[in-house]
Amino acid sequence: HERTINFGSLIIRPRQRLVTLNDKEVHFTPTEFDLLATLARHPHTVFKREELLEEVWDWPDASGTRTVDSHIKSLRHKIGSEWIRTVHGIGYAFEPPISDYDKVLQSQVS
Repeated sequence: HERTINFGSLIIRPRQRLVTLNDKEVHFTPTEFDLLATLARHPHTVFKREELLEEVWDWPDASGTRTVDSHIKSLRHKIGSEWIRTVHGIGYAFEPPISDYDKVLQSQVS
């Protein structure tokens, strides 16, 4: 059973393959969903493009491809650019807005 990934205004339900942002469903292609879920499972962790290609696309060697970049652009268009940080020359990290993430952490402690 894969747990719901909750960042306050952004909620990812892997089992249902459902994402809501501000209580509204956001539609993703299967690959976009897998990419978002992979990043969101490890907030603040920088993933190299090659790691994402292997994890999401199962491509062990896809050097030179812009596939990850184009899918990240699509994710940003759908959920907002503030959620995904570019680490130039390396890859990407999921960065939930601090206010949302703090609220979730505080509610889990209470």
